[in-house]
Amino acid sequence: MTKQTLVEITTAQAKFLELVERAHAGEEIIITDKGKALAQLFPLAQRKAGALKGFLPDTIDDSALFKPLPEDELSLFE
Repeated sequence: MTKQTLVEITTAQAKFLELVERAHAGEEIIITDKGKALAQLFPLAQRKAGALKGFLPDTIDDSALFKPLPEDELSLFE
């Protein structure tokens, strides 16, 4: 089992390089703010293929990307 450590964000800022080294060595670091988990540092070797499956859609509707902007929005760029 991987060792897991909670670190308050202000401490994480001050000791960032140390925490990255510890994560690289295999420790999971959970960065918190007032007890609420914000982020996690972990060794890349633990990253699993498909870890984001279900978080991202299989297809993305990009049709809105190719529609011209309305004139009022377009004028803001001029």
